[in-house]
Amino acid sequence: MTGANAPGTHARVWGCRMSIRKIVTAAIAAVALSAGAANAETALSYYVNGQVDFAQIDAGATDDDYTNFAVGGAVAFAVSENIGAQIDALLTFVDEDISDDEVFAGTAHLFHRTAEGLIGGFLGAATSDGDTTWGGGVEAAKYHDAWTLGGAVTYATNDDTDTDLWLIDGYVQYYYNENLASEFGVGFGNADNGGGDADLWAVNAGVAYQLSSMPLGFSARVGYGTVDDADVDAT
Repeated sequence: MTGANAPGTHARVWGCRMSIRKIVTAAIAAVALSAGAANAETALSYYVNGQVDFAQIDAGATDDDYTNFAVGGAVAFAVSENIGAQIDALLTFVDEDISDDEVFAGTAHLFHRTAEGLIGGFLGAATSDGDTTWGGGVEAAKYHDAWTLGGAVTYATNDDTDTDLWLIDGYVQYYYNENLASEFGVGFGNADNGGGDADLWAVNAGVAYQLSSMPLGFSARVGYGTVDDADVDAT
């Protein structure tokens, strides 16, 4: 099972200087930029994927449901024997109750991979309605016979909205066989929009199945996130 998936994310207002649209699109952009290359090959490989995100956001007196759609893909190739690169892109159609604009993100990864693990870095950008979020970070993974332990540190900034985000996430993937795998992850972040900052926490779990008869797979994921000191929860 190759490729990397980036789950969508949602946030809600934690300060008075930034609208719901700006915060959600900035959060989606930051997570899109942090899509990992932990399963990328140093040989030529590629994938195309589509996803639907259903979210419920509870912000005190407000309790809303949102649906986002996204389509993306990636191509990985060898630079040298153990050095590989991956280029990925993701287009997210944000729920119209949050924004009328789409978020497009592109990221380039460069990594060193062996049979024991992977370590590398990435740089990328995401744009929505003329606002551009720039980001980058480091990523690593340790391979075992039936499971993988990995994580990434991401920094993203948007000068148009005076927003800076740090994201730290870790995950463990377990492979039941060549077709079926599950993943459990936890993440921590901090967002600063000039007028204040807030800590963000998230946990998630997912399962993926790849067909043996054709290059087609399916996955599902559930998660929970919260913004400290802002009475905001998202599932």
